[in-house]
Amino acid sequence: MIDYLKIMGIDHVDVPSYDFLRNLQKRHAEVFGWDTLDLVIGRKMGLEPEPIMRKFLIEKRGGLCFELNGAFCHLLRSLGFDVHFVLAHCLGFNERAVHYPVGTHPVGIVSMEEKKYLVDVAWAENTSRTPVPIQDGFRFSEVSGVYRLRADASHTHQDPCSAVDNIPLRPSQQEVPINADRFILEKFCLDEWWPQYCFSMCPYQLSDFSSTLQDFYWHPAYKSYRQFCCVKNTATGYRKLKGDEFIIQDNDSFSTKKIKPAEIPVFLKEEFRMAEQFVDHFADMALREGTDIVLT
Repeated sequence: MIDYLKIMGIDHVDVPSYDFLRNLQKRHAEVFGWDTLDLVIGRKMGLEPEPIMRKFLIEKRGGLCFELNGAFCHLLRSLGFDVHFVLAHCLGFNERAVHYPVGTHPVGIVSMEEKKYLVDVAWAENTSRTPVPIQDGFRFSEVSGVYRLRADASHTHQDPCSAVDNIPLRPSQQEVPINADRFILEKFCLDEWWPQYCFSMCPYQLSDFSSTLQDFYWHPAYKSYRQFCCVKNTATGYRKLKGDEFIIQDNDSFSTKKIKPAEIPVFLKEEFRMAEQFVDHFADMALREGTDIVLT
């Protein structure tokens, strides 16, 4: 745990407080990136927090939401924070609607000083650097845009992907239970509020997501997750490599650049600061599968 905090730039451990939580969340979001690299090469992942954290340290990278939020919440517990997981359902990303099975995004809820906060360090380039108070109508600004959290007590949300290619989902994935503690995270895009994900306050264990994690390797609804993508957040924006496109946001400045497959290992090492040994292994595995695997 000391090494994990050290790579985050945390050299002093405080008692649980909002300021300490905010510092931890910001550092984690900007050190450990979101990526699909293990899925691209078919490498199996687990949900045990400590092996995930060791992987992050050795390979100098992050992973999927299960891993990032799993490791972060484990870190928070070890530091004395009261935190549990809830089940979020992805509804969109920016102004684009998505159609994933229900309950595929675990996020953390921290209880502190008679308040509750949403903590999510795994929403790719839209990752929040600060804890979000669970409060109806709360608005906040991030480098990536303006967001709000809205309470929603509407009818049960049915899964739009329950019949994808006639593949039935498990009963637990068919719907999200609705009660007065259901919230929707929205982002302001194109002069409208666009839903990003919804969640209820019902607590879950990270192990509850184990079957869903395996679905990422084969389920048609998760095809986009098996495409090459990695995101590294910074204090002023992000770096994103998706397929053959390298994107940089720095405050209000955006730039894009087309890259060649042979350049990808260099970008992973230099722009994303991933460990050389892991990048070489990834490139070797991708080559065995055909170079188009990173550009699918």
